[in-house]
Amino acid sequence: MKQLVFAITLITIAVGGTAFAQDPYRDNIGMYYDIEGTVMCNDETLEQGLYESALHLVMTDVTSNVVAGWEARIIAEGPITLFLPATDGLLHSAINVGSGEEYIVGLGEPQIGSTILLANFSIYVSGADEPGLIYIDGVFQHSLPNRVPAYVDGTDPENMIEKPLHQSTGGASDPVLYVNGECVPVGVEQSTFGGVKSLFR
Repeated sequence: MKQLVFAITLITIAVGGTAFAQDPYRDNIGMYYDIEGTVMCNDETLEQGLYESALHLVMTDVTSNVVAGWEARIIAEGPITLFLPATDGLLHSAINVGSGEEYIVGLGEPQIGSTILLANFSIYVSGADEPGLIYIDGVFQHSLPNRVPAYVDGTDPENMIEKPLHQSTGGASDPVLYVNGECVPVGVEQSTFGGVKSLFR
């Protein structure tokens, strides 16, 4: 439970418990152009410049009744840089004990719902001639046995359980958002049933 639990402890939530298996097509995390978590590529070209609070980190198809925290590494590649706005970046009275690309976040206001907006990101585009890609992975000091994004199910404050989050487009090697590039939800080599199903999440 490591740092994710530490983040939650900082906001006075008692923590304990273990992880268990779950449906890989639920509990998704992705970066989107809309706060509902439905648009992961944009037909409009983003020219060079800063776009404030233009991208949104969203959990979708959430199986927990209460989300008390989350952890993920958010990686930007190509001519783009991500920034957390000072005022409306991390949401829900969040405390982040991660650094750089890694976010290990406890929520002071645990969230309920099947779609949860976790954070708003600003993006600086340094050039529009090549695509920018955003990936999501687990953090180095990951809470679960495998390095995957995760969240804390806070349904029972006495016995919180950490659950894996699944990247909205397949896995850590699949971009979850495209900037100025062709929208290809999963790689050609990933023509598995899971890869095809991820197109319809």
